[in-house]
Amino acid sequence: MALLITQEKGKMTTRSNILAMLLFLLVAVRATAQVQPPPQSQLPDDVSISWWQQVQKNIRESEYHIRPKGDGSFSSPNRAQNLRFTYSERGFSATRRDSLAHLWKAEFAYIGISKQESVERDESRFELNADANTLVATSEGLLMRYRNDEKGMRQDFIVKRKPSGKERLRLWLDAKMTGGKVAVKPEAVSFV
Repeated sequence: MALLITQEKGKMTTRSNILAMLLFLLVAVRATAQVQPPPQSQLPDDVSISWWQQVQKNIRESEYHIRPKGDGSFSSPNRAQNLRFTYSERGFSATRRDSLAHLWKAEFAYIGISKQESVERDESRFELNADANTLVATSEGLLMRYRNDEKGMRQDFIVKRKPSGKERLRLWLDAKMTGGKVAVKPEAVSFV
């Protein structure tokens, strides 16, 4: 299943497309402005333009790093999308990253996987590990990988163990919105 979240006129919309065992979440793409290096004459003698450009690139990339919050969850800002993501064992939430963050909050949580018309809630424990702008949540049967960069935040689901049943593989998720509404259809989720 592939999901693409975009922001348009106060509406966050998600469209889905089924793939075998993968959920792809990508928040709307927006380019970040590149900082132009000063002329070499304005830099100290022992500083090259290439060094200055590398430092600026490292600073831009570090703005998307996923860091622990101290309560067992993790968080990352996304400057290009003006969003803040908070990651927990079961999923993530998204809010604005500015002073209007209190107006709304979208949440997406993993419930379980099945090859049937219904699912029992998966109560497995997930171990969370972050490295730079990537977070991996691992349980015995599932791996969720998050990647945050200027393009947005991407979430992948990798099923490690085939569930019993003969129907198509289903990934069960819960979508909630405070300060707005969620409309769920088989091929689309809209946060308004």
